[in-house]
Amino acid sequence: MRSRLLRLLIGGVALGTLGARAEILFDQMTNPSNTIIPSSWVTPDGSDSDSYAWDNFLLPSDSTINEVWWVGGGGTITGLTIRFYTGLAGYPDYQPTITALPESEQSTDYLKGYRFTGNGNETPIPGTSLYQYHVTLPTPLSLPGNTVFWIKIEGDMVTYPSWGVAMSTHGRDNRHFAYFTGLHRFFALTGSEAFQLRGTSAAATVTGSIDLQDYFGAIAGIPCEVLLIQNGATVDSQTVTLASDGSYSIQTSVRGLVTVRAKAWHWLRASSAELDLTNAGLTGVDFSLLNGDVDTDNEVAIGDYSLLSAAFNSAPGDANWDPASDLNGDDGVDIGDYAILSANYGVVGD
Repeated sequence: MRSRLLRLLIGGVALGTLGARAEILFDQMTNPSNTIIPSSWVTPDGSDSDSYAWDNFLLPSDSTINEVWWVGGGGTITGLTIRFYTGLAGYPDYQPTITALPESEQSTDYLKGYRFTGNGNETPIPGTSLYQYHVTLPTPLSLPGNTVFWIKIEGDMVTYPSWGVAMSTHGRDNRHFAYFTGLHRFFALTGSEAFQLRGTSAAATVTGSIDLQDYFGAIAGIPCEVLLIQNGATVDSQTVTLASDGSYSIQTSVRGLVTVRAKAWHWLRASSAELDLTNAGLTGVDFSLLNGDVDTDNEVAIGDYSLLSAAFNSAPGDANWDPASDLNGDDGVDIGDYAILSANYGVVGD
């Protein structure tokens, strides 16, 4: 029978730039609805029919955006403006930082802006009235991870500005921000935009904490093998030593969604229960104790009994002291440890 589960906590990611590799950095584009969030204007600016829409996004790690993809429609466009904004200080998820009306914005009023001629590679989506669009940024935009930013995609219209971005069916927070020139008002509205950001992310510094203090007491110095698994295969493996609080950190070049698994010196074995760590760009698993596995061969058997017997009645400093045999962490190998081994005899780990 297995002991209680202990959870791996990923504290976050800090990054460094890697070589170019196209990947999806943020995605709300899959399965868009037929509802259009209007974001277009009649050139030149200033028509009472003009409308503008922003949506927020959060990158799981420091990333460089090279391409913007989205689904939309509602009219024919002759050009595009894409601008990026910071989130409002103190309320970054609620609205972008707005310092001027959209038709009066200067370069100092937004983080980065891009102008494109043409229709944004407009491609019909069969069986719908929607179109897929994409543009490549002439100069890539590098942004930090775990920070809320906003994007505004505007279309140039020659008639009534009915064009816009489709509403996403799985948006990050089901919210967008809008301005309608004719109403002279900003609005926080329900619904996310169906867009996708592509580019490259950076290597991640994975920091973790394994809370064993309440069960074993001090645990400094325990070596722990940390594995990062992607699509069922181990893509990075490093051995770290647990600090006094059970924490550790590793530097890895693995990007995207991976599973974090680990096994410590003799107390930890990875289980299959997933822990949601998607905000760090990672998925993870809980840990379970395989008490009695003194020789770390992932099962409790006669070899473990032999090692514990050799260390029986020992304490730190004794010639026959074996910390791996101290299964209950009380700084002594005695009948309590033997009872743990006996209770788990025959158990095989994951």
